[in-house]
Formats: sequence, structure tokens, C-alpha cells
Amino acid sequence: MNFIKNLFKKTVTKVISILIIVLLILSIFIFWGWYEKQINKVRGMYYVYKGDKAFKKHQLQKAINNYNTGLKLYPEHAKARCNLGNIYVMFEDYYSATESYVKALEYKPNFIVCRMNHGIVEAEKLANYDTAIREYDTIIKTKPRIIQIPFIYSNWKSTKQNRAIASYNKGLAYRGKSLYIGERSFIAKQYLEKAEAAYKYALKTLKKSFNTHYNLALTNHLLGDYREAGIEYCKAIELEPMNFEAHYNLAILLRHLGHYKESLVEFEKAGMLMDARGDNYKAQLIYGALNEVNQRLVLIGEYDYLKNKTESYHQTKEEVVFRHGKVVVDHHDKHKLHRFMKSCPTKHIFKEYTTNEK
Repeated sequence: MNFIKNLFKKTVTKVISILIIVLLILSIFIFWGWYEKQINKVRGMYYVYKGDKAFKKHQLQKAINNYNTGLKLYPEHAKARCNLGNIYVMFEDYYSATESYVKALEYKPNFIVCRMNHGIVEAEKLANYDTAIREYDTIIKTKPRIIQIPFIYSNWKSTKQNRAIASYNKGLAYRGKSLYIGERSFIAKQYLEKAEAAYKYALKTLKKSFNTHYNLALTNHLLGDYREAGIEYCKAIELEPMNFEAHYNLAILLRHLGHYKESLVEFEKAGMLMDARGDNYKAQLIYGALNEVNQRLVLIGEYDYLKNKTESYHQTKEEVVFRHGKVVVDHHDKHKLHRFMKSCPTKHIFKEYTTNEK
């Protein structure tokens, strides 16, 4: 009886094993397309891996070749397509880059980094502002699944950051559209107002972003909202005192409003920064504007102010001195320079400024 039982078990086991093998062989013939796809996927992942390694080593052509081989085998690999787009940007082949980004987004619509890159290239390299704005709006409106594990992980902060950065870039795109049309037209003004709204949305998250404050100031400057422009220039200066553009544009605004003394100081700061960088061309332009302000001060009877200012620079033992016709920092003290540049005493002018004074 035991013999029969054992024989039955062995026979059933063999039959089941043979049946499984037969079914496997049949499935290969019937579903060969599926098996081929999985094999190609594995092979494609291998070439993508080689492409990633080459990309990290900055072997760009090798990376392109590996990515293209991998994508022929595994077309759905969105990250490889996005990386391929990034490499084309490095080669300044912007049309191939956008083609890669668009294809990646077809396979993975919520690929935020890729969508952001696509928008930036469309706006800043190809001047396709409407396409870029659509991409930024998609990022802002995207509602990813929020994952929160207390004290361990949360993607809420990164989601807010992405929306804010997209909104900032959206502001740049609208600013670009206004330049393309012509800043004095009614439509250009509408685009500038949209840029202003985008920057303000971004600042809800990017409170300490120099670029956002600076571009909001510039937009308000162009719109004729000098109060907000001045306040935002000062905020930008306080965040990045060594950036000459904020000082220079603030000086232009102060000159336009007739605050020549304050304008003179900001032109001096901008000139000092360009001297420190060794950018003689920009320094000459700035000092040319500074001389113009000097002349205006003389014309309105402020000669004594200029004389006293020069003498005080010669006598001071503090942060700045006057040498060879230029304002410089004594002993090249970087801390003193930073402190001097960061001060924005003109902020009170704009806080008291009203729209009736435009």
C-alpha cells in the first residue's frame, strides 16, 4: 500500500512538473511579445545605467549613445529621456532638448523637474513663452500625493518649493513677453502685471530669494510703482549686498525721482563692486552715470555737499575712503565692505512715497 502511495506521489509530481514546463513553453509562444518586452526592458535599463555613469563622469557623447541605445530597448524610461534633454542643452541643441523633454513627459506627466527644465529652455533659449507658461502652470496646479511620516519624511515642503520656483519662472516668462511686444504697449503692461503677481506668489515661499525680490522690484519699476520698486530693491540688497545690479537699478530709480544724493551713494556702491570684479567696461558706465549725478548736484547748488562729502572720505577712519577719484574700502576689509553695501538707508524714502508722486 505504501509502495502504491509513493508511486502515485512521484507520478503526480512528475506530471505537474511536465505540465508547468509545457504551459511555460506555450506561454512563451503565445505571449512572446510580453517576454520580449521584459527582456528588452532589462537590457535597456543596463544601457541607461551605463549612460548615467558616463553622464556623471561628464562623458557626454558616450552618455548620449548609451541613452539612445537604452531608449530603443526601453522607450518608457522618462528619466533617461530627461537626462538626454539636459545633455542636449549643454551642447546648445535646444530643439533636440525640448523634443526629449516632451517625450519624457508623455511617459511621466508628473515629472516636475523635467517639466521645469522644459519650461526654462522654451522661455530662455527659444523664446516660446506661452509653452513655458503652460508648463509652469501645470506644475503649480499639480496636486501630488502628499506623504508625511512624522519626524521622518514629508514631501509637502518640496511641493511648495516647486510651485514657488515655477511661479518665479512664470514671472520671468511674462517679463520676456512684455519685452518682445514692447514695454510701452497696453498688452505689455498686462504681461508685466502678470509677472508681478507671479513673483508675489513665489515670495510666499521664497521669502529670502534675492532673484525674486530683485525681479519684482524691476517689474514694479517698469510699471511705475516706484514705492514698491524701491522697497523691493532694498530687500534684495539686504539679502545679497554684493550684487551690483540691485544697487545700480536703485540708483537709476533714485535719480529719476530727483534724490540725487542718495542716487550718488548707490552708484558709488555699484562702481566699487565692478572695480572689485575687474569689470572695467561696466565700471566705466557706472562712473559715467555717477559723474552725471555729480553734475546735477552742482547745477542745483549742492557743490558744498559734494566738497564736504569728498573731504569726509579723506578724513574718515571707518568703512570707506576716497582715493584717486573713487570710493574704496579701507584696508580691503571684506566685513566692512559687506556692512557698507548691505545698508539701504533710502528705504524710508519709499515707505513714505505715495502713488501721487509718480
